[in-house]
Amino acid sequence: MPYQKHTVTRDPVAPVLLVALEDASDVGNARAGAVRALLQHATRQPWASFDSDQMIDYRTSPPTLATAGLLTSGISWPEIRLELTSDAYQQDWLLLHGPSPTHQWRSFSAELAQLASQANARLAVTLGATSAPVPHTRPCRVLAASTTTGLVEHLDPYSRAPLTVTAEIEHALAWRLGAEGVPAVSLSAQVPSYLANAPYPPASAALLDTFSAISGLSVNTEPLHTAAASTQQRINEHLAADVAHTRRVRALERHFDYATNGDGRKKPTPHPQGDGLAEELSRCLSEDDPSNNCH
Repeated sequence: MPYQKHTVTRDPVAPVLLVALEDASDVGNARAGAVRALLQHATRQPWASFDSDQMIDYRTSPPTLATAGLLTSGISWPEIRLELTSDAYQQDWLLLHGPSPTHQWRSFSAELAQLASQANARLAVTLGATSAPVPHTRPCRVLAASTTTGLVEHLDPYSRAPLTVTAEIEHALAWRLGAEGVPAVSLSAQVPSYLANAPYPPASAALLDTFSAISGLSVNTEPLHTAAASTQQRINEHLAADVAHTRRVRALERHFDYATNGDGRKKPTPHPQGDGLAEELSRCLSEDDPSNNCH
């Protein structure tokens, strides 16, 4: 059996499928932050699980070992899970989360499409993030691509011209879902390149806000916006102490504003950012080392 269906208390009604798989390339921890926020504020029940042994490389997504004194008390294996939940207005949605599979993408895509069809899913949305030459002082942009016309015209598209890029797992899933009749949208938040290696809550909040706008579901993003405001303040305090870093951000602001509201003026050139700023802010914003500070 390619996946295991779980017994649930009720069948979902026209749910929206949200795909938020995590891996080491999660820029700004955007997907991970969105998933944490969702798991904290949603009552869920397992709907389906997948064969992790066949799809996950445990060297990149290893299990965790628990010990009690000198004894091993247990081991927890990473899982890819599809869970059923609903929003404050009892609208159903399915959340696919867990480590991003490294093997059998096509088989996994077919299995997920089958499950989405069984649930009569009305829409699928995948979450992602990219590093971009944008400033943290401007609203986080979320770019979108869709398998169906009319879903993302009011959002920033990936590109208005044809292009070929390397596909991630979420793109493969969205393509197969669309081919099987489930309209799919791929969202990608733009994370400032100098913050790509640090947790960036504004990207997580922007992804979930956009998901909510597209799906019509009610999602509580207030905690993420609170964390985003705190992050912005810490970044600003750190940058204020270095004139060179401030100039880099100002140059990015001019470039961003031109790209967003371009007029007849000469297109500004982004200031080189340098690795120093990214390394400093990554250390400053790291959640793993409470001794770090931005002052």
